[in-house]
Amino acid sequence: MEPIPQLIQELRHRGVSINQIALEVGVEPRTIYRWGNDETHPACADMIRRTLVCMVTEMDGKTDPEVVYI
Repeated sequence: MEPIPQLIQELRHRGVSINQIALEVGVEPRTIYRWGNDETHPACADMIRRTLVCMVTEMDGKTDPEVVYI
């Protein structure tokens, strides 16, 4: 399980902006910046991690077996 800061950095490396990540996750861009720099941690880390993993795997054109769509 990848830490949230690494997932954010992976998305940023792939060209996804902090604003785009924030919009997808439903938080302010400053919050994504803080998580990405390991300054703070989300209260609902598992849900946030799954959302970020979905974003990464969608960019790869794959389906994440850990993610269950409801």
